[in-house]
Amino acid sequence: MLKKFRHNYFKEPSSYTRNGLHFGLLGYDISLYFLSALMEYGPRFILKLDEFQPNGMLTEFRFER
Repeated sequence: MLKKFRHNYFKEPSSYTRNGLHFGLLGYDISLYFLSALMEYGPRFILKLDEFQPNGMLTEFRFER
């Protein structure tokens, strides 16, 4: 992801949240999490989020009912 960002924008990513997380990487992790869940479980993936635990670049989302 960083390699593509550097290639497309010719700079390092530099925007951060108040908690110090990088917006671009956080967006990547969120997209990866939910799109992967959608691919694995289909449109009713929301019912399986407590079982689904992929690792992101910065974050590890863990949902519970």
